[in-house]
Amino acid sequence: MDLINTQELTKRFGNLQAVDHLNWSVPEGSLCALLGPNGAGKTTTLKMLLDMTHPTSGSANVLGFDSQTQAQEIRRSVAFVSEDKALYDSMTVATFIRYYSSFFLDWSDSAMNELLKAWELPVDQKIRELSKGTRTKFYLALSLARKPRVLVLDEPTEGLDPVNQEEVLKLLTHWLTHGQRSAVIASHRLEEVERIADRVTIINQGKLRLNQDLDEVRSNWKTIELIGEFATTSSVVQVTKSGIVSRIVTSNFPEFQQELQKQHITPLHVYDMNLREIYLSALRKGGWNYDSLENVV
Repeated sequence: MDLINTQELTKRFGNLQAVDHLNWSVPEGSLCALLGPNGAGKTTTLKMLLDMTHPTSGSANVLGFDSQTQAQEIRRSVAFVSEDKALYDSMTVATFIRYYSSFFLDWSDSAMNELLKAWELPVDQKIRELSKGTRTKFYLALSLARKPRVLVLDEPTEGLDPVNQEEVLKLLTHWLTHGQRSAVIASHRLEEVERIADRVTIINQGKLRLNQDLDEVRSNWKTIELIGEFATTSSVVQVTKSGIVSRIVTSNFPEFQQELQKQHITPLHVYDMNLREIYLSALRKGGWNYDSLENVV
């Protein structure tokens, strides 16, 4: 079963097309990194999955439930950790836990107490007095104590120092590897998500640019250096030249390698690409010619 399945999912805000006929699927049991620049439509997409905002057209399913007609079923199984992490700031940590836990039948006091102890969360302190890192960990602890089947996280480590970032990532890794669990993480921190994700989705201008397992992405995306001319293919994403040497980024290395063999061309080098390099290449689609920016230099 798919964790997520969208069909022509679209959202407009006036003249702004935030999400543009998005057809997206993610298998259950995945940790999917949802990537894209600011304004790409990531947060809007997540909110439509949880019926926090209504689509202009199209449909979305989460765990087999329709996001518009079965939103309550989705919210019972899915915990959403938003970027703003809004809480009742006037309450103490302990008071908010008692209030929040009353909404969830599967709430685990033992899980909450373990996280309070592990992260030394101050139960008698008011939420407004928590640092950003402590507030993030508290929000995540609340979400995990619900015993959700799915976590949806929007920039979970944004603004955290390296120590808090590492603690959050370790907890997420531990949670995901214990049981058939799923997560979607929208983030700009590519090095972080590359460590824990097994699937990658890239959205830009509301459109799907890439949606594959991370191992498949790594196998397909390569940088190749060769000498001389070559016949391009649809899998060529970028080409830069330095003298007689061409440096090529391909999104389908096996296909491009076969084409080079037909042309009797042997590459000088084939380089693996990390997620940051793949992400930038997928968005730039040919790159920028900085030499043309005469008034900038």
